[in-house]
Amino acid sequence: MYKCYIKDINYDCKIKRSFIEFKNNNNKIILSFFDITQCKLVKNILIIKSKNIKNFVYIKSNKIKNIYDNITTSIYNLNIELNLPELITNKNINDDWICNICLDNNNNCDIVEMRCCKNYFHFNCILTFVKSNKLFNCPICRNNSCILCLGTGC
Repeated sequence: MYKCYIKDINYDCKIKRSFIEFKNNNNKIILSFFDITQCKLVKNILIIKSKNIKNFVYIKSNKIKNIYDNITTSIYNLNIELNLPELITNKNINDDWICNICLDNNNNCDIVEMRCCKNYFHFNCILTFVKSNKLFNCPICRNNSCILCLGTGC
């Protein structure tokens, strides 16, 4: 939880899985990540534009960089969770195939095929990898186009 100010009013800011909650004794504001159209950090002020709010929301805090980083990371992770299932394949995988992340050959799990490099991984393994890997690249070929575009823009 962070302390912040919106229009010079003190709020507690909690970043949840799919939204940001700003709360004080008198008011509660919820901004869904799905509705955020802009999120910028300018001179220690976080500026957020949302589809359902007419004006920009200006947020000040002594930990504004942390708030910004947490919001952008949460939006990225949510985007990955929503788009990665599109890469699940129903192709028959060789019996000797192993996931190069967990080193298990369990073919009963959902398997993802990267469209760019055609490497295969367990869905949960690549999801965890993508969320924790700040280089945003394929764990096998290191093709940094695969993860960023999720195979759709390469």
